[in-house]
Amino acid sequence: MLLTDNEETLTLNRNVIVKQYAPKTFEKIRELSGVSKELLMDSLDPSKNIKQIQNAGEGAGASGSFFFFTKDMKFILKTMNKTEIDHLLRVLPEYYEHLDTI
Repeated sequence: MLLTDNEETLTLNRNVIVKQYAPKTFEKIRELSGVSKELLMDSLDPSKNIKQIQNAGEGAGASGSFFFFTKDMKFILKTMNKTEIDHLLRVLPEYYEHLDTI
């Protein structure tokens, strides 16, 4: 069950704002995975990821997406085009249900 299909912004600092899709569903997924909002915010802190951000374009795949591992290696960030976002949102309810049953 998709908890929300809305989107929100997550402000990492005054210069970095990230768009979140299905924020309530991903919040539940983080809870199921034992990932607190504080851990997420700390891992995404731009000041801790400057080198990763600067090197994100190196070795980009065919899609040309911007992606990198956070400095602490706990998360991968990736830009997504509309088609990828739409696909993710279509499979998200089943993915959440799967995680909620294991």
